[in-house]
Amino acid sequence: MCGICGVIGQDDGAALQPMLQRLIHRGPDEEGIYRQAGIALGARRLRVIDPVGGQQPVRNERGTVWAVMNGEIYNYRELREHLLSKGHRLATRSDTEVLVHLYEDEGFEAFRRLQGMFAVALWDHERRVAWLVRDRLGIKPLYYAIRQDEAGRGTSVVFSSEIPSLLEALPDWRLRPEGVAEYLMHLYVPGPSTMIAGVHQLRPGEAVNISDGRVELVRYYCPDETLYHHDQWTIKEASSEVLHTFEETVKSHLVSDVPLGLFLSGGIDSASLLSAIFGQSLQDPSFGNDSEAGCGHAYRKSGGGHGGAIC
Repeated sequence: MCGICGVIGQDDGAALQPMLQRLIHRGPDEEGIYRQAGIALGARRLRVIDPVGGQQPVRNERGTVWAVMNGEIYNYRELREHLLSKGHRLATRSDTEVLVHLYEDEGFEAFRRLQGMFAVALWDHERRVAWLVRDRLGIKPLYYAIRQDEAGRGTSVVFSSEIPSLLEALPDWRLRPEGVAEYLMHLYVPGPSTMIAGVHQLRPGEAVNISDGRVELVRYYCPDETLYHHDQWTIKEASSEVLHTFEETVKSHLVSDVPLGLFLSGGIDSASLLSAIFGQSLQDPSFGNDSEAGCGHAYRKSGGGHGGAIC
């Protein structure tokens, strides 16, 4: 888990450092900043992919495209090979760097090629365009607000992985009563609104384009566009396809330069994950609570033993 934040527009980015301080718990390993006229990007990083070389923000060869990202791109190795074959020079092995080179070639269409969980802020210096992008399922959060600069220099957009960080750039913030009621009813606030007036959350598969003081929402992914309908499939064929897709998806999630683990409870979900990943990258030791309320510790003894893990 990492954290990103920034200010886009006619602003000096003075709020960036306080915003980053609020994200240290998301990215305790290191901090990175890119600041130029009209843009300030910040990242707090938790090292997972390319721990030594994967600092953020990242840029392309010419320094015309910059980005910060929270999350992971699971198909970055395939995309990296594609970029190398086209002559790109990548300075790191990080998944975030792949994004800026892919955007250099394909523009906004690059985001449609990403498989993963991510919240991205990207700055296109030549076009003076910024993008805020959230992954297809909305696994990684991203919040933003549009504000009028106090010095009268125009409109700016502030964004962050978390609302408390965002509020560092919004000193006059106030609660939105409807948002509080929504939270008490649902235990979350349905997007695009939040509990704070004027603060929005990007919805899954959504992006924000910021250019020349204009802010435009763009939906780049909708599940209905990619659903497959096979009315003639038998139960056996459907089961085989689901199993293959599940195993391939789990395999893609195991890409990491640091050790991996699994939260194993008494349910079929985590047991299925254990079965799919055992013998690949899972760390054997596990820890549990001896009480009955301890998330199925007795089950973990039998389930873990069946999978070969140490419990």
